[in-house]
Amino acid sequence: MRPPVLDHDDEPGFRYSAHLATAREHGYALTPGRYVGTARQEPPPALRERPASLMKNLYTIFD
Repeated sequence: MRPPVLDHDDEPGFRYSAHLATAREHGYALTPGRYVGTARQEPPPALRERPASLMKNLYTIFD
């Protein structure tokens, strides 16, 4: 009896269909994070600028 074919696409951070060969390469460790990973997201512009503004505020406080 053959296992059913999974009918979905891999989605980073959510699901991943690992083949037996892939599991073998990882020593049969079935920890989800090893295969699923995380979804890559670009931080919003406000967060990219925040460290610079925080440093500026720190310099004014300690000046």
